[in-house]
Amino acid sequence: MATRLISFLKQRDIDACLERAQIPIRDWANAWCADVKPTLHCEAATDPVAKYLDGRWFARSLADGNLIRHYLTAGFEGKLEALMFRSDGRAHGTDHCRESQIAGGIASEAIEDLVSILMSTCQFRCSAKSEPAEAPPSWMYARSSGAALLSVHLGGEAAVVLIPASTPSRQRSVKIASPSGVTPLAIAMKNTPVRLIVELGSVEMTIANWASLALGDVIQLPFGTDDTLTVLTEGGRPICAANLGSLEGHRAIEVIKVNTH
Repeated sequence: MATRLISFLKQRDIDACLERAQIPIRDWANAWCADVKPTLHCEAATDPVAKYLDGRWFARSLADGNLIRHYLTAGFEGKLEALMFRSDGRAHGTDHCRESQIAGGIASEAIEDLVSILMSTCQFRCSAKSEPAEAPPSWMYARSSGAALLSVHLGGEAAVVLIPASTPSRQRSVKIASPSGVTPLAIAMKNTPVRLIVELGSVEMTIANWASLALGDVIQLPFGTDDTLTVLTEGGRPICAANLGSLEGHRAIEVIKVNTH
């Protein structure tokens, strides 16, 4: 699947991301365990595998089907368990902290909650469940790409969200701006009033008959009462056909066909 493209090149964007995450991460630590003292980092991307040596990739799906990946070092869950249940830190890599399935389940929930917070900080709307994933291609975390790593550290362990950036191999759609000070015609005219003329019909008569018209004369039109009417612009361009009727005490027309040409 393709990965959502996000520009993360400017230091001010990285600083803003860190600022947004500070309070949610602190609240996360207080909610799960007062002994958890995480540190937060956001930096230009490098290969997390090379940086942390060992760990696993996971991914969450965006609403459009694209993936956002995150990385957990091998000892992150064990470290968190040890802190949450006040176990001997030297044993966090053994089964000592995993004797209770409840403890392991709680630590997993805490990690999912943490990842959700990091995703939300990056303004990603993802699925609620992380799934194991393959490592992303190297261009996603190349320093020259402008990607970033947002990470939470517990001692020497880390949970890392890869914030991808655009790459030269991907074409970007370019929106051509209007010349400065020029409003597009469609926008400029959208509130312009237009007068419509409803044509009941037309008849021909001699000049003599026209000259002799008087009050009370009846002129018969060559159309039935159920025939459709033509609606025109002031310039005589027909735009639609309509039926004659009434609405709330006023004459009205019902459009039954619109001219597309």
